[in-house]
Amino acid sequence: MQKKVLIFDVDGTLLDTFHNIRALKAAFAACYPARVGEFPESFFLRAFSSTMEKTFGELGIPASQRSEFLKCANSFLTEAERRQPPFPGTAQALAQLSAAGFRIGLNTSRVAHLLAEAMSNLQPEVFRHIEPDLVVTRDLVEQQKPAPDSLLYLMEKSGLQPADILFIGDSDADKLCAEAAGVPFAWAGWGFHAEPESRQAADLCFDTLAELLQYLGLSA
Repeated sequence: MQKKVLIFDVDGTLLDTFHNIRALKAAFAACYPARVGEFPESFFLRAFSSTMEKTFGELGIPASQRSEFLKCANSFLTEAERRQPPFPGTAQALAQLSAAGFRIGLNTSRVAHLLAEAMSNLQPEVFRHIEPDLVVTRDLVEQQKPAPDSLLYLMEKSGLQPADILFIGDSDADKLCAEAAGVPFAWAGWGFHAEPESRQAADLCFDTLAELLQYLGLSA
C-alpha cells in the first residue's frame, strides 16, 4: 500500500543547513585555536539544533565572549546561508505532495522555538503544508534521535501505525530512529555531504526530490 503520510527530517533534508554547521565549527577554530579537535564533527551537527545557551555551555564559551563568537560565526556565512535555505525545489515538491493528498509532518532534533523561527520567519513557504499534529521536536520527548521516542510520540499522538508512514532523512540518527520505531525509512540523498555509515545497498534512497515524487506516483 502506498504511504500517505510523509515525515521529513528538517536539517539536511528540507533545509540546507550544512553552511551553518560549518560556520559554527569554523568560528570555534578561529576563536579558540588551542582547543581545535576537542569536539568531534558529530558535536557540531548536534549543537546546531540545540539552544544557543546550551551550545555555549557545552562549548565552554563564557558569557562575556558569546557576542563576539556569534559575530565570528556570522562572518563565515552569506546572507542567504544565514536564512537556512531550502534545497532547490523543496517548497514546490511539498506543495505538489499536499495537493496529491499526502499528509506531511516533521521529525526534527531542533527544539520547538528554533523550528518555529524557520517556519515563520526564515522559510515559511517551505512549511505551509506541514500538519501541526504531525510535528515532533526534541523537547517533546525524553530521548532524541537515534532513539525511537520521536516517532513513537508522533504515532501515539496521531493514531498512525508504522506502515502508514515513510520517514525521510539524511543522517544515521534518522535511519536508526526509524528502525527502532519499526517505521519505513528513505534516505534524502540530496542532503548528503558524506556517506552515512549505516546506509546499506538495499536501502531506499532518493538522490533528488524528483525521484521521491516519481516513487510516490507523481511527475516531477
